[in-house]
Amino acid sequence: MPLRATSEETLRRLWLGNAFAGAPLRTDDGVHVSVRSPGVANADGGPDFLDARIRIGGVLCRGDVELHTRAASWHAHGHDTDPHYNRVILHAVLNGGQTRTVPRTASGRIIPQVVLPHLVDRHILRAHAPGRTALCRRAGRRLSGAALAVVLRRQGMRKLRERAQALRRRLFQIIEEGHGCAWDQLLYECVLEGMGYSKNRAPFIALARSVPLQALAPIAGSSPGGAEALLFGQAGLLPPARSLPDKESRGYVRCQRRRWRRLRAAVTAPRLREEDWMFFRLRPANFPSARLAGFCRLLPLFAAGDAFGRILSVLRHPPARARRELESLLAIHAEGFWSRHLHFGGRGGSVALGRERIHDLAVNAFIPLALLRAGLTRDRRLGRSALALMGALPRSAQSAPLREMRMRLGGTPPGSRLAIEGALRLRARYCNRSGCRRCPAIRTSRPRSPGRTSTSRRP
Repeated sequence: MPLRATSEETLRRLWLGNAFAGAPLRTDDGVHVSVRSPGVANADGGPDFLDARIRIGGVLCRGDVELHTRAASWHAHGHDTDPHYNRVILHAVLNGGQTRTVPRTASGRIIPQVVLPHLVDRHILRAHAPGRTALCRRAGRRLSGAALAVVLRRQGMRKLRERAQALRRRLFQIIEEGHGCAWDQLLYECVLEGMGYSKNRAPFIALARSVPLQALAPIAGSSPGGAEALLFGQAGLLPPARSLPDKESRGYVRCQRRRWRRLRAAVTAPRLREEDWMFFRLRPANFPSARLAGFCRLLPLFAAGDAFGRILSVLRHPPARARRELESLLAIHAEGFWSRHLHFGGRGGSVALGRERIHDLAVNAFIPLALLRAGLTRDRRLGRSALALMGALPRSAQSAPLREMRMRLGGTPPGSRLAIEGALRLRARYCNRSGCRRCPAIRTSRPRSPGRTSTSRRP
C-alpha cells in the first residue's frame, strides 16, 4: 500500500509495529540501517520514540528516533536548535526531497537520515490503523473479571518488586559514595523524583544527586530560604530578574540569586540548565518550578534528621491510620511568595501537594522502600504493613493512560490500586513496545487445547 499521503501519526504507528524492521534501509550516504528495537512511543514534547536500538553500519546505537513525512521538517520544526533532540540517533522520513538537508542537533552533531520505503504490506497498515486494539479486546472478553484481576494484581506486585530492586541497587551506590545516612539520601532522591511526574523525573533525579542531602540539610536547618535558592540555582530555574514582568517576582528572584551566589560553592556538580526541564503540555501547577517549590516546603522533614525512620514509623500503623498520617506529614502550607505564585512569570495559584500526589509517592517511593528494608532486615511485619497500605489507597484519578488501558481490557476498569499499577505496567512493558503477543493478559486469555492440562507436556 502506498504511503505517500500517510500522516505522521500513521507513520508512528507503523514504526512502533516494526513495519520497517525487515526493510533494506540505508542512510543518505549509503550506510546500512537495521531496526533492532523501535523504542518507546513518546506522547510528550521531544522525539517521537525514546531509547530505540538501531544498528547503523557496524555500530549498535541506543537513543531516540524522530519521524517526519518530509526531511525538511527537521529544520522547519526547530529541532536543530532544541536540546531535547540531542539524543536522536536516526531521522526517518518518507520523502527526502530533491535537495537533501543534513539534520543536526543543537550540539552540532550530524544525525544519520534514512528514507523509508513507500510501500508497506496492506495487512500491516490495517493492523496499525487508529483505534485497532482488537487483540486486547478479545482477551478482555475471554477473561472473567476475577481472572483479569489476578493478572493485574500479579503485574502490580511485579512492579513493586522491580522498583524495590532498583532502589536496592541505588542504595548500595549511595553507601559507596559515602553520603551520610544512605537511607535518608535514598528517600530524598525518591521524593524529588516523584515531584517530577513522568515528564521531569530525570532532571529531578539529577538535581537530587547533584545536591546531596548531606550538603543541603545543614543549610535547610539554618536557612530554609537559602536551601531553596541552592536547589533552584543548581536546577537552572532562576531566571534573570529583569526578564520578569511581575514586580514581586523580580524582587524575589534578585534575593534568591544573591543567596545562590553565596551558597553555590557547597555544590561541586555541574548545574542543570533550563533546557533540561520539560514544560510542554503541563498545567502551571505541574511546572518544575511549582513542584520544586512544593518540595522545599518539605525540607524541615529532612533537616530534622532520620526522615526515613519517621516514614517507617508511619507505615507500621494500621493502613487507614498510616494513610491519614502520611497525608498530614506531607501536607504543604505555602507562605509568602509561593502562596501567590506557581512560577516566576506572574501571579496566580499556590504551590501544594495534593492527596493524589501523596498517594503516588506512597506507591512509587514509600512502599517499595519499606519492602526493600523489610527484605534486607527480614522484617516480615514491616513488609505486610507496607502491602496493607497499598490496599488502603484509593483508586487513582482516571488519567489518559488508565482510560486507554480500560479500553484495551474490554472496558473493565482495574479494581484495586495494586491492579491499577499492574495495568500501567502492562502498558509500559507491552502496549508501548508493541509486545501484544507477549502480554500476560493476552497469553492467559488464550483457550487451552482440548485434552491438555497445565501439567501436560508436548511429546
